[in-house]
Amino acid sequence: MLRSMLIWLGILGVTSWSVSAAIFDRQGRRLSEAPANYQLINWQMLPATTAYSGVGLVKIRQSSSCTGFLVNTKATAPAYVVTNAHCLDSLNNLPGANEIIVNRTIQNWSKAGALLTFTPSYFAQSPSSKRSYEVKKVLYATMKNNDMALLELSPTQRELIAAGVVPLNISPTPSISGEKIEVIGIPGDRVSVDRQFLHRATCTLGPTVKVREGVYTWSQSLRHRCSIVGGMSGSPMLARGKVVGIVNTAGAEVMARSQKCGLNKPCELGADRKIMVTGNENYGQLLTKMASCFNNQGIFQLSQQSCNLEKDARS
Repeated sequence: MLRSMLIWLGILGVTSWSVSAAIFDRQGRRLSEAPANYQLINWQMLPATTAYSGVGLVKIRQSSSCTGFLVNTKATAPAYVVTNAHCLDSLNNLPGANEIIVNRTIQNWSKAGALLTFTPSYFAQSPSSKRSYEVKKVLYATMKNNDMALLELSPTQRELIAAGVVPLNISPTPSISGEKIEVIGIPGDRVSVDRQFLHRATCTLGPTVKVREGVYTWSQSLRHRCSIVGGMSGSPMLARGKVVGIVNTAGAEVMARSQKCGLNKPCELGADRKIMVTGNENYGQLLTKMASCFNNQGIFQLSQQSCNLEKDARS
């Protein structure tokens, strides 16, 4: 997923991604080398903004980092954070192609010494005041037909709201191709340390396509050309102020010169199952089904009848 070709996403994982994502200028042209072209990239580092305070850093101690966001359910509910399932690699390797992880405590599931935290309001201003919250459970995580993880924090949603953190709403309906979207994420790769804070990138949503990467197939991938680099995995994709998707992978420039797809080289599958290697597209995963899995008290309930997320028959 969205990591440098030189820096492993999951240092401790058996299988890891190390992909260079795609950045674009304001005319939609692909750029190379984020450090050299930083000022030309179609994104902006955000000032402290209440609307985006619920987006932050998901960090595994001494290892990889991604972006995640606080989900708006109810103030009395636990605090829930969404990110990619592949961001949990360093905890216990990547999920299998058909695996659905349900209700795992970090203590019982992670490798020795691993600690998963979420730091909201990850703006450049006042970095010394940033507060990190410990993740106590992985409530749901899968890379089967999607790439998502729902994490439960130790504090409640009410406590985070009291601390000035505003959760984001997940849209119950998908966006359509051609709609304007924004991606809010934290570039952690190929930009200088003083720029590794929340950025906003904008673009037009492309069509929904089927993407294959290694052993994983995602049937409802959202093609887009919002600028992203390593660290922005898990970034919310918003349309009309609500989350419709989550950033998860991208084609590297070398893909345009290679007709092989696999790990670190996502390919699109056409209706005739013909493999199309573009190398110039970024991808997100649909999140709207998650909105159906919170009960009237705002509690995540995978077993409730309305929940449309895929379930493991053994859970």
